[in-house]
Amino acid sequence: MPLAQLSVKRKYFLKENFRGSGNSDTIPSRRVRLMVVFCRRLDVWGNRTMDLTTTEIGERIKSLRKERNWTLQELCDRSGVSISTLSKIENGQVATSFDTLLKVSRGLESSFDAILARGFGGGDGRLTVTRRGEALNFSNAMYEYAVHSGELRQKHMIPLIMEIKARNLEQITNWSSHEGEEFIYVVAGRILLYTEYYEPRALSAGESAYIDSKMPHGFLNKAKGKSVILSICLSSGLDFSGMERTEG
Repeated sequence: MPLAQLSVKRKYFLKENFRGSGNSDTIPSRRVRLMVVFCRRLDVWGNRTMDLTTTEIGERIKSLRKERNWTLQELCDRSGVSISTLSKIENGQVATSFDTLLKVSRGLESSFDAILARGFGGGDGRLTVTRRGEALNFSNAMYEYAVHSGELRQKHMIPLIMEIKARNLEQITNWSSHEGEEFIYVVAGRILLYTEYYEPRALSAGESAYIDSKMPHGFLNKAKGKSVILSICLSSGLDFSGMERTEG
């Protein structure tokens, strides 16, 4: 495989570690295939990443549903997510959105974090730190999500770093809508915030917005390069501190 097809960082990493014989600008295809898997789990600095594939997310949802001995219809009734969508998610056939995962987690009477990671529960004096490369990542066609503090369960806020990929309204195939409120801060680039009841609001790096997140909303990237936002979702529906799980 020609190195020209790879990113600069991966090109250097592969050349230094998996160089083949002969042409120094070519790496044996088998070695590239092995390294693609490796690079998905390690960044160029050697930090483990926590990317979750659609298959892994689907398997976790299916496992949580079967723990409760529920059918897809029962989860559909409890979450408000259609059977066809749930089936596609469980089988890794679609890349779902944050608000759909939130609806599913609430339908499961569990936490959003339970779908993404095995975390620790409530209590006084809790603290968690998310280092670079430790966020839980998932994506769809519109956004790249990085969930911070993912191992901390029973919390009232969900902090997300989102890269906005959609550049026109036709690319927003699902409008976000979930219980609670949401704080939005533009980390880099420039975005357009669309909501159901207001004119689109342009926000640049360093600017923010606060919305009722039940109101359908979506984001467009209006920068030449990447646009990244911090989204902090707050919902009374995320309070699971009084729940007890029985085993067996």
